[in-house]
Amino acid sequence: MTDQQTAGSTVREVTASTFLLRRDAGQWSVGLIWHDRLGSHMPAGGHGEVGEGVHDAAVREVWEETGHTARLIPRPAAPTPAGFPHRLVPAQCRCLSQ
Repeated sequence: MTDQQTAGSTVREVTASTFLLRRDAGQWSVGLIWHDRLGSHMPAGGHGEVGEGVHDAAVREVWEETGHTARLIPRPAAPTPAGFPHRLVPAQCRCLSQ
């Protein structure tokens, strides 16, 4: 989530980024999109829509930005580093792309 300060109140926006991974013939590839405004390759992602969960936003953004259907997988088993600032969210999706 990102926070924006507006006239003394905080507006919270759901954002989601998704790393696209593919294994083919024993080799892994990572899919990135080109972000014109930032002039860089980045993971697919963007802002959630009203009433949309972070998982659904992640899958929708992949579809909109790449034309590929994503399937979310659980996070790696490795623990997060001490002081990791974000709440962990299990990979679950109520969308058509499962």
